[in-house]
Amino acid sequence: MLQRVKFYIEYNIILQVKFFFQRMFRGYSDDEVWDLDNAILRFTLPRLKKLRKITQSFPCNFIEENTEEGWDKWKVMLDKMIHAIELKLKDEYWFMDNEHRETDEAAVIEGMSLFHEYFDALWD
Repeated sequence: MLQRVKFYIEYNIILQVKFFFQRMFRGYSDDEVWDLDNAILRFTLPRLKKLRKITQSFPCNFIEENTEEGWDKWKVMLDKMIHAIELKLKDEYWFMDNEHRETDEAAVIEGMSLFHEYFDALWD
């Protein structure tokens, strides 16, 4: 049993070194490809939070609304996108016995739909 644990630790260290060099030379590692959806969400979340904090614009189709209402609407949408990504990155979200599963899933569907719909507006 101890030999298996030792082998696993050594193998894991070798993989981490391999992934480090892959990220250094390729810009990404194999473990990011194996879990690409998660890697994209982890990349996106801090940038989306920063955009929410510093945004100076909102989508063009909000222009007919009052400027203040347009800002508020856009910030609420960004908050929903952020919340959806945070939920998807939590381990509990994927458990079938999650007591908040239905509300979490509805929030994720709404937030990811907004992310898709306003993807081209995610700039400042």
